Amino acid sequence: MGKFKKIMELTSDIKPDVIKSFNIKDSLNTKIWEGGKLKSEIREKLLVIGKNFFKDLDLESNVKLYDITLTGSISNYNWSKFSDVDLHLRIKFSEVDDDADFVKNYVLAKKTIWNNKHDITIYGFPVEVYVENVGESHVASGLYSILNNKWLVVPKKKELQIDLDDIRSKAEGYLGSIPVLEKMMKDGKYKEVIEMVEKIQDRLKRMRSSGLARGGEFSVENLAFKALRRSPFIGNIIQMKNDAYDKGLTMERTHRLMERVDYLETAKQLIKQYGLKSKIKFGSDKNYGEYIPETDTVTLRRSYSSIREFLMTVLHEIKHALDSKRLGTKKFIKKYTQAGTMAQFDGLDPHDDNKWEEKAERFAKRELSKWM
Repeated sequence: MGKFKKIMELTSDIKPDVIKSFNIKDSLNTKIWEGGKLKSEIREKLLVIGKNFFKDLDLESNVKLYDITLTGSISNYNWSKFSDVDLHLRIKFSEVDDDADFVKNYVLAKKTIWNNKHDITIYGFPVEVYVENVGESHVASGLYSILNNKWLVVPKKKELQIDLDDIRSKAEGYLGSIPVLEKMMKDGKYKEVIEMVEKIQDRLKRMRSSGLARGGEFSVENLAFKALRRSPFIGNIIQMKNDAYDKGLTMERTHRLMERVDYLETAKQLIKQYGLKSKIKFGSDKNYGEYIPETDTVTLRRSYSSIREFLMTVLHEIKHALDSKRLGTKKFIKKYTQAGTMAQFDGLDPHDDNKWEEKAERFAKRELSKWM
């Protein structure tokens, strides 16, 4: 029995059908394609979906829909039961706003809302909508224009070479981390679990990015990432990270090492030092603290294990309040939500790996020395 097979049996993470799903088929999916073209009834459905989504973007009248394209494995010879119907709307971001990053985050948020709201399938294949900027490079070896009913990039079976052994090899190292994490959880090494999962998530992100840059969508690295995403592996390690965080904060008895400190008053004075007028109140003891931009409110726990922990919490939330004041409440909420969505899309945690949380933590560490 090979090493990979043993790991597969131990973890039950990546099933053989996941790896086999990357095999090249003899033809395009006959439920979707006929005579080298998209079936007319399917094209009509996708046109309606695409135009409805474009309408839901709620853009100004000057923004033109240049094309609706179909891409991904469903438009190629590597389609499988795991394929999605990837529907891409092509617009010019410059027609929406001069800030391309803002437009990107805006349409990403709209895309996420749409996909979460709707559950549309074409012969069992889920429809996923996206928005891309005209002129932006898009890695695709099969690309079909639904608006113009023609291939933009014709898929070529002979050019597709999938090395299943290499995919297995790439995935093997990640699967082996499951029993290690489980033992660390059992031993109560919660901080180490969180650190290890974060390192795995970072490695996964870098592996996929380098694979796409070097070999495109059929690179071994990208397909190994997809294999892990099609299995419970990524969801399992994120759940372990969350469990470790919760258990690390849970105490059998409530320790109040700072009974003499008036948390609310101290936090109020700190907030004033940064030119803010945010309200302070006690919230759930589940989190260290929380900033609620809609009401400009910082919530705190009723007890902390140290002065440092308390100050780090307040400073962290102060950074959120500063960002909300600088950007405006609605824009901050939108950008925060979009960052969480992007982190989740990369297989990361939408809160812990949110760039706004990372910025707040760095700010708190920098400012801490001023108050201790």
